[in-house]
Amino acid sequence: MEKLGRNDECHCGSGKKYKKCHLPLEETKKHIDSLEGDPQMIDRMLTTELSSIMEKEMTKIKNIIAKQNFSSPDEMNTFLNDKMEDMNDGIFDDDEFDDDPLSQAQDLIYEARECLYAKDRVMLAKEALEISPDCADAYCILAEDKAKKIIDKKNYYQLGLEAGQRALGSAFFRENKGHVWGLIVARPFMRAKLGLALTLWDLSEKNEAISHCWDLLELNHSDNQGVRYILINFLVETKNQADIEKLFKFSPDDGSTMWLYPKALALFQKEGNSKKANKALSEAFGKNPHVTEYLFENNKIPKKLPDHYSWGSKEEAILYAAEGLKSWQVTDGALEWLKNNIPKSPF
Repeated sequence: MEKLGRNDECHCGSGKKYKKCHLPLEETKKHIDSLEGDPQMIDRMLTTELSSIMEKEMTKIKNIIAKQNFSSPDEMNTFLNDKMEDMNDGIFDDDEFDDDPLSQAQDLIYEARECLYAKDRVMLAKEALEISPDCADAYCILAEDKAKKIIDKKNYYQLGLEAGQRALGSAFFRENKGHVWGLIVARPFMRAKLGLALTLWDLSEKNEAISHCWDLLELNHSDNQGVRYILINFLVETKNQADIEKLFKFSPDDGSTMWLYPKALALFQKEGNSKKANKALSEAFGKNPHVTEYLFENNKIPKKLPDHYSWGSKEEAILYAAEGLKSWQVTDGALEWLKNNIPKSPF
């Protein structure tokens, strides 16, 4: 069979786009082997960042499993395979579910995330809120696509945060602290909280932004959202050495560009031109030498940031510099130290 694009007509003859028809089914099948006969593997699988469609379909699978009483892992896997072969309209028939209003609203959000135009996303978000005012992701879309002023963006994210808190209840956070992201029902809340943190930072409400980031790390120790990379730049820019040391302990073995450059800068802030700081800088430069071209502003950071990057690439350098440049600029002597302690860039 010729490989289909996401927007091609599905091979089944339904007339639907592949991404709206069999693509989620086929992607989901690829994950079934990872269940290993253990229903809890569903939760582990969900700790990865899935597309909107995959997030929706895996939620359906989990809901179906919750309604069954399997006598063995083999029975569960047979059931799942049979279900995924029996696709009518979407992956599972609508009568598999007694969707509550929030679930119905969230389905509209999954649809909105696939829309090309902001006006369509906003329209679906508003419809979702009419169905359930507790749909946190709807407020996230309004913050991203409707807000004209940054204060409006903040207000939408705050409403999303409150909606997520209402939907989940206070006990949920106590009972699931440390692995909240692995529970899909909590992801809208987590997205709203991160959006609020970033917006607060842009509004110079820095202490509150930092507090939200720490909360997110406490809720999800695996940090699937990459909050530590945001927080380290916040802390280095504000020269908060106590919290920097605390964050280093949170992720002591991180060897990524997004971590190594701010780590080197933090050591320079603390110790100056020390052997330890120079060693950290050398390690960061070895990971991605392109970064210095953007820190020195020899290459301009584009207004439209890359959607994807590979390790050591210019795209990765752009993404780090877009977040970390100011922390270098506000640290006295940092750019001069950088210039004097790295090899001349070949790029």
